[in-house]
Amino acid sequence: LGQRMSTGSKGIARPTIEIANTGEKHTIDGVEMEFVYVLDTEAPVEIMVWLPQLKAFCTAEDMTHNMHNLQTLRGAKVRNGLLWSKAVDTAIERYGDRVEVSFSTHHWPTWGNERIVNYWEAQRDMYRYLHDQTLHLANRGLTPDEIAEEMKLPASLASQFNCRGYYGTLSHNVKAQYDLYFGWFNGNPAHLDPLPPSELGAKYVEAIGGADKVLEVAKASYAKGEYRWVATLLDNLVFAEPENKEARQLLADTYTQLGYQAESGPWRNFYLTGARDLFKKDVPYTSQLINDGVLAQMDMGTLLDYCAIQLNGEKAGGKEVVININFTDTKEKVILMLNNSVLNHRLGSQDEKADLTMEIAKMDFVKLFFGRTDLQTLSKMNKVKTIGDTKAIDIIRSTYEPADPNFKIVLP
Repeated sequence: LGQRMSTGSKGIARPTIEIANTGEKHTIDGVEMEFVYVLDTEAPVEIMVWLPQLKAFCTAEDMTHNMHNLQTLRGAKVRNGLLWSKAVDTAIERYGDRVEVSFSTHHWPTWGNERIVNYWEAQRDMYRYLHDQTLHLANRGLTPDEIAEEMKLPASLASQFNCRGYYGTLSHNVKAQYDLYFGWFNGNPAHLDPLPPSELGAKYVEAIGGADKVLEVAKASYAKGEYRWVATLLDNLVFAEPENKEARQLLADTYTQLGYQAESGPWRNFYLTGARDLFKKDVPYTSQLINDGVLAQMDMGTLLDYCAIQLNGEKAGGKEVVININFTDTKEKVILMLNNSVLNHRLGSQDEKADLTMEIAKMDFVKLFFGRTDLQTLSKMNKVKTIGDTKAIDIIRSTYEPADPNFKIVLP
């Protein structure tokens, strides 16, 4: 996978063909394709592709040469190990007697029918095992952390390279399956409403006997190689006393050791990045994660939902606005409704009592909402028509607060 974020321009193309069913067939540039439509595996919606002329099968990311993530550490919806397992079995059932080449979108191909079927079966059974045994142990009363410590893959799977946790790990995957069914709370009331990190850290440091005592214990434990315990101790101290350079240095050293020991690349990256961030200068993150072109290609409902999460709830308090928008290029009509500090919308509807009615192209609305232009400039360029109180759109825009790409994680 890529070693860093792309610094090039980003875009998204609207699809011309949407796959909706397993077995659906299309011929593209003379290549016959039969699609397997799967839900809630590596992505909320995914397709695998059988190429009958070549006896080749594209597994997308549902069969890879590693243990994949049932929940990514970077953040995404939890993936269902049971459905993932069933998707792999669908491929085995439909194409296992014919396939001669298996390839994924990130990994090298596998050749030969017997090798491929063995590989697919191991992938199927690994995800099923992670799912089923998590529920089995949860039904015995084990918490996510306890399940992660106790569970091991059977030797028949653990010995196969394509089941190794050098990307996803058994530890965070079983926690994901627990979360899928039971949520974040493990039932222990002590974990129901804990103190926030800085306040909790200060209490821990006080209870242990002060920063010097914490450091004394941490150094002794570090010398024994008890790095997980040292990380817990010093994380509390650093959040209590972020200017304590000795604590930060030892914590950075601890994260470095944990990173060196991690088989999983993402685990190693988080540890080593945490070590770096304890002492790095505040250099702004400059990579643009999303741009106006991507936003304008979103379907209207998704775009307006995205707009709604940009609002600062406190800034929006007490403000009430209703705006009709007629999009001149997509021919869509919507209502925006600001009330109770949330921005709702209705598609295909208009309100006769709206404060403002606008006619505007989708891209120009994106630029207007996100502050790249203003209503006066668009009016001068004949890119918007309005009826009613133009202050209404300014009220919504005044509640906009952009995301912060430079927030701290290992420091308060």
